[in-house]
Amino acid sequence: MLRFLHSFKEDEVNRQVKRYRTALALFSQDYLMYSGSIHTAKPPRADKTALAEFIRITGDIPLQRVTARGIETFLAQKTEEASVWTARKNFLATSWIGVSSGRIG
Repeated sequence: MLRFLHSFKEDEVNRQVKRYRTALALFSQDYLMYSGSIHTAKPPRADKTALAEFIRITGDIPLQRVTARGIETFLAQKTEEASVWTARKNFLATSWIGVSSGRIG
């Protein structure tokens, strides 16, 4: 039992370190592969477009640096460039990023 707890703790630490060192583009690739395995073709296609735009605007920042303010800035810029409708679609596709980074929610 003690050996299991020790190895579990090490595994958890390694998982946390990996999460905090993951760049947004790498995380996006992993998410899109996962999303493609559980959804029809349309949601992953929308997510791919939104994530590409998010990375274009914010840069390939580490996942832990994604904040609510950064997402709001992205959506404001998308509203200026395209429309409120496009910004809303991008919000739906990218809102989980901040939650996944552990910084929001």
